[in-house]
Amino acid sequence: MFKKMVMILVLLLAMPAFANAWYVNAKTSPTSGAGTITPSGNRTYAAGVNSEEFTVTPAPGYTLSRVTLDGVAIAPNANGKYVAPYVSTLTWRYMVAVFSAGTVNITTSVTSGGAIREANYLSLTSIPVGSTRTLLVLPNSGYEISTLTASGTPSVTVQGDGSRLVTYNNLQANQSVTAGFSLIPIVVANAGSDVTTTGTGAAYATTLFGSNSSSNQGAINYQWSGPAALMFGSPTSANTTVYSDIPGDYTATLTITSNGITRSDTAIVHVVTRNSYLVSQCTTCHSGNTTALVGLYNSSPHLETNACQGCHTDSPHVALPSPNVCADCHTDTSRHPFEITDTCTSCHNSHSTVVGATAMPDGLHYNNITTGMYPASFVTSRAACANCHNNTISNKAIRIQWRAARHANITSMGWIARDFKTLNGCVRCHTTTGFIAYSTGKVTAAWGVAADKTKEVLTCIGCHSDSVSGAVRTMAQVAPYPDNSFVTPDTGKSNVCLPCHSGTSSGESIKALLQAQADFGNTGFVNPHYKAATGSLYGVAGYHFSGRSYTTEATHNHLGISDGGGACVSCHRNSMNGHTFQGEVTPVCATCHGTSLDEASLHVDHNYFLNALEVLRAQLAAKGYAYSLTSRSFNATNWGAGQGGADTMGAAFNYALLVSEQAAFVHNPKYAQELVIDSIDYLDNGQFDDSVAGTVQALLDSGAISQEVADSFGTYKQKNICLSCHGGDATTSRPMASNGHPSHLSGAWGPQDYLRTQSSSCEPCHGNDFALHSNGTVNVSSDAGSSCANCHAGSVPAWNSTARIACEVCHSANPARLPNGVAAPSKESFATSGHGQFGASNQCTICHNPDSRHISGSLGTYKRLKLQNDNNLCASCHDSVVAQQMPTHHGLACVQCHDPHGNGNIKMVRGTIGTQSITYLNSLNNFVDQTTNKGLCQVCHSSTRYYRAGISESRHYTTGCLGCHFHYNPDGAFLPSGGACDSCHGYPPAPKNTATSFGSDSNWANARYEDYSGGGGAHLVAAHVSPFATTTDGWSNCTVCHNGGYHEMTTPVAEHIGNVTVMVDNSLRFADSFTVYTGAKLTNAGPNATGSCFNIACHMSPSIRWSTER
Repeated sequence: MFKKMVMILVLLLAMPAFANAWYVNAKTSPTSGAGTITPSGNRTYAAGVNSEEFTVTPAPGYTLSRVTLDGVAIAPNANGKYVAPYVSTLTWRYMVAVFSAGTVNITTSVTSGGAIREANYLSLTSIPVGSTRTLLVLPNSGYEISTLTASGTPSVTVQGDGSRLVTYNNLQANQSVTAGFSLIPIVVANAGSDVTTTGTGAAYATTLFGSNSSSNQGAINYQWSGPAALMFGSPTSANTTVYSDIPGDYTATLTITSNGITRSDTAIVHVVTRNSYLVSQCTTCHSGNTTALVGLYNSSPHLETNACQGCHTDSPHVALPSPNVCADCHTDTSRHPFEITDTCTSCHNSHSTVVGATAMPDGLHYNNITTGMYPASFVTSRAACANCHNNTISNKAIRIQWRAARHANITSMGWIARDFKTLNGCVRCHTTTGFIAYSTGKVTAAWGVAADKTKEVLTCIGCHSDSVSGAVRTMAQVAPYPDNSFVTPDTGKSNVCLPCHSGTSSGESIKALLQAQADFGNTGFVNPHYKAATGSLYGVAGYHFSGRSYTTEATHNHLGISDGGGACVSCHRNSMNGHTFQGEVTPVCATCHGTSLDEASLHVDHNYFLNALEVLRAQLAAKGYAYSLTSRSFNATNWGAGQGGADTMGAAFNYALLVSEQAAFVHNPKYAQELVIDSIDYLDNGQFDDSVAGTVQALLDSGAISQEVADSFGTYKQKNICLSCHGGDATTSRPMASNGHPSHLSGAWGPQDYLRTQSSSCEPCHGNDFALHSNGTVNVSSDAGSSCANCHAGSVPAWNSTARIACEVCHSANPARLPNGVAAPSKESFATSGHGQFGASNQCTICHNPDSRHISGSLGTYKRLKLQNDNNLCASCHDSVVAQQMPTHHGLACVQCHDPHGNGNIKMVRGTIGTQSITYLNSLNNFVDQTTNKGLCQVCHSSTRYYRAGISESRHYTTGCLGCHFHYNPDGAFLPSGGACDSCHGYPPAPKNTATSFGSDSNWANARYEDYSGGGGAHLVAAHVSPFATTTDGWSNCTVCHNGGYHEMTTPVAEHIGNVTVMVDNSLRFADSFTVYTGAKLTNAGPNATGSCFNIACHMSPSIRWSTER
């Protein structure tokens, strides 16, 4: 006490010495870098000087917070200067200019159709002055930027996708960016497909369809135009009729206008005569199937005077003309050499080029044409009447039936395409004489000479060793294919049919070439030959792609075994069809099909098959492999290399096989379907990935196939062969509507999508053993290890139950498992550590739609979520602001870190994120494993400054990350929060060795220990910081001792102790003439390195040191 009194006395005695002068100490806070005060430092003024003006200037990026004079804030004068006036009672005046870092904001405004965001997900608020921000102006799909206004002078960059980047460098003031968006104009004229009239004149007009034209610009005005000869019914409508009185090809132009934008498109109108149109309806197919017949017709007078339908009035597809139809035109029969007792065509070939009086009668038995591809005849150099004729009533009936069969068709390509009697090998099937030699002694040598101008059909004596008794020739089993071990089975009478209806090559011949290392880049096409019904019936003729399974058994190949007739005779030579050998619905079919199969449904199935073949043809053509109708083959030689080349040729082989064996859809429908779909699937990308739907759409878009063909193929692909008989097909609403069938085959929640990818939806449960088919027993594989038992984990439910199966039955620790091995993902932790632990979300249907598509056979196809699988789904229940804020953290989605089904971790944190295993059982300590230095956040944090994966962290907190890095932060998810003292420190910081308690209400509730030696200081002193202080007090409790509150915030504090300063407000100093001790720089040299306070209102003498640890 004595010392203090002496010091005061000395001070009082010294004061008169300064009575004639006064002083100002002018400085800045912080002391450097933030701004200037001019003049600065200690200024001395003689007596009589009444005041001094000071100029205060902030540095770039800083603003002037306040100017204090002797601790009291003052305002500038009219000149913007700050004045220190002389006061007689004060020797020293203290002026301090306090600066703070400035911030600016960027506001954005948009119309619908786009958005504006910071390109790097940085904040657009509270931006430090001098910073750079780049804004991305992004139109939505189908929109473009119509207006863009930006304040200031930013740089604007137009990007390739139509977006723009607005960049502000060295921000000094608030800015704003406004953008407008508008639809990208899309106006498309579509005149539709080319059209063909059915004749000339208005009566045969066709329709042009422009209704597929489109515009997003509003209403469309239409205008059709063309040559003067082309007439339009509604030239200003979207669709219009069109015709011409003059045959020819015309170009019709459609011009559309929408919102001032004009577009046009054209279509070709083919105007044909009525007769030409009618003929084309037949020659579309017959030009390839009966080339010789069409050739004869084209050179006959009938071409110009009478269309096919003029004689074939029962068309389509009745081979013979209508009875007595000739008399409609040929009314004068007086010149006929004898009385007409039969139809004209019984003797006359109506398609012959030789007509009238010079025509040879009985043109079927004899032929007088010997040039070109001339017809065959019944009577040849080797024929005898007794081969077919005998004096019985049944014989005549048989001959009449046979006459209608293709075996007797004298213009069929099988008899006339070449002079087969002169060709080795060919004679065994394409001549009667050759077949007899082959069936009796396997002789295949040519037997005829070119000078003999007759060509044989297959007459009675070919199949029958005795035409009187009808005895069928005995035919031994044969191996019809090279490179294939298949041997025709013993089918009784049908043995006589199998050899010639096998084709000459199978797909194995292509594989043999591959084994022989053939160069598929220069190899001719391997042709399967024609009408290979045997090969399709037994599933052996096609090209079988490696790794794919094919149906080599069919129910139909078991027909007729019991009675010795065999499959061919049972269907094609029965009491209904006789010797016409027609393939149609017969009483034999009703044995299995009952009344469910009729000619109409058979015709529908045939069209499905033909349209599927059309898709395969178009896909081959798209790949550069065109099928020639003339040669009935492919002329290509470059098929690719190695296995790929073999597979490409194999796809072409399957087309050639099936397009000439169009009854394959009946003989072995499943096998035919497998060959067609596998071939299309392979051709699009060289893989079997069920991508045919995309292939069909691409062909449709290119115009290679019609919409009708595309739609038909979709039905054919999904067609379930079993369901053709058992309750409709798999795309209808009623397949197998009994018991559990709907759940399996039509319920979206069931396995229908998976089952449809199998060769048959029925096979997984019923097997595919056709030997057991129609045995009177329902064969079901439901034993242990079967598909049923594996799919239904636990016990198989009752078949007659229609109750839905609970989710947890399949998604359990013992999951359901499909026949292909894919198991239902286990969700066993749902009730304990997933959403199921909470009453509001303990049902799967909270997030998942129970009626959506489900089981596909591969994981991840259907998530069945009620909302899109992004943060919006989480936000529907959770704090929407939190959930929607997540993308600001590098586009992060909630489900990247959280597993809503649980796995044992708390907070539903995933057990594996990326490739890293995560254990998260404690929200405070499990953020990082102190041994491996890896944890939840370090999955991504592999190169950050602090808290880096695999690096021991001594410079930053390693626990409780969410205390500072909140899910939600207005500036961006997980960005460190705030900027006030309590963001990094406790409020207040507490020394580690304090004996004072804290952390409770009214007892420094928000205090926490500092993490470095000596940290915490003397904050837990009631006179320094009130025990009632809370974070809402802000800076007020700090700035008394930490004047201005500014310091560089760098961690760890222990290594940057010099940044922490104690600078008591000048107004609290006792006297400036004495040494001032205010500092915490215990590790630094200098006069203030005492760590104590002195010469202030609170401490006249030096206080105790801040830290007792030092």
